[in-house]
Amino acid sequence: MDKLQKYSKWALTFLSIWKAIVIVTIGISGFVCFLCLLSTGSNPDAAMSIRLDFLKFSIAPGTIDSVPKSLLCAQLLYILTGFFNLYIISMLKKVVTPMAQGLPFDRLVGPAIRKIAWTKLIGDGIAAILQFVNMILTYYCFDLPSLFCNASITGCKLSLNLAPFTTAVMTFCVLFLLSYYGQELQQLSDETL
Repeated sequence: MDKLQKYSKWALTFLSIWKAIVIVTIGISGFVCFLCLLSTGSNPDAAMSIRLDFLKFSIAPGTIDSVPKSLLCAQLLYILTGFFNLYIISMLKKVVTPMAQGLPFDRLVGPAIRKIAWTKLIGDGIAAILQFVNMILTYYCFDLPSLFCNASITGCKLSLNLAPFTTAVMTFCVLFLLSYYGQELQQLSDETL
């Protein structure tokens, strides 16, 4: 039990550091959003680049007149993800705090794990939607089909990656089962001893 308490205290320290990093990241993303709202648009003579997944394209100056402010969706995605992370950190602290006190199967742990599961599922669903919206905005803002004026390219289409959301559903199921049956299994184990 001493090892559990020791590692739980380390986990609480890690969660506090993680929380500080998330708060700083939210602040930086908010500041960038504010600066983007104050800007008058991009300089048409400036060189630009677009990153599409693992590809980065450099665009010649003067090709794009102005980048609309609707591309703030990416920054808003970071801010929203940060708030979901803050909530998950607070729930993780509710799970780890009883462990640091030597009570790993406290009655408050199960509901906290269920809240983490729901937050993970909802947060990843919203993040997937916002990433798709950001992809659509980038597609139409930069008019990507016209940038690739090459006879060998016959088409350009958008596709949605559902792998992160599928992972979130699987994580949700595991956490939900653990939140209900973890305490029950521990009670059965205690009764057999």
